[in-house]
Amino acid sequence: MKITVKYYGSDDQYHLQERTVELEEQATVRDLLQKMQLGDDDVTAVFWNGNSTVYSQVLKQGDVITIMPFVSGG
Repeated sequence: MKITVKYYGSDDQYHLQERTVELEEQATVRDLLQKMQLGDDDVTAVFWNGNSTVYSQVLKQGDVITIMPFVSGG
């Protein structure tokens, strides 16, 4: 199945990027993060179709996931 992922890339934190990721049926948000090589320390929040979600959320074809990274600075 194909999932749309929106995220702020590490090379340019200020511009939202978008890509399509192919996952197995019944994949979860955690499976998606692992495929994108993102750990718990890399992510502040994940939104599933515009709503806050948990890593155990099962995804389906056409879902949109938005990933918010940790931001640092002073």
